[in-house]
Amino acid sequence: MQALHFLAPVLIAVALAIIMTPATYRRLVERDSISAFFVRLASGLIAVAMLPLMVALCIEVYVLGRVILQQHWIGAAVSAGLLLVFADLWYAFPFAMCRASRRGT
Repeated sequence: MQALHFLAPVLIAVALAIIMTPATYRRLVERDSISAFFVRLASGLIAVAMLPLMVALCIEVYVLGRVILQQHWIGAAVSAGLLLVFADLWYAFPFAMCRASRRGT
């Protein structure tokens, strides 16, 4: 349990490092312009950063549910529900919209 509690903020730190990369890149490399490469880089890194953030939040909800409520199944159920919400809104929905726009509907 303590290892999971330690892992969650580590994953959040990784997500923050990934999310901040485009800002640092632009400040140092493309100070006076925004290239197509930068837009692709920023978009890709934000998509990647959402994964460790999603996992960290679900881990922390599980740990808190287990410790505070002293019920393993409640923490697991709420955490799994949050994982589905995050995955649907952050990955499935955008991919579905992208696919629909490519088909012209």
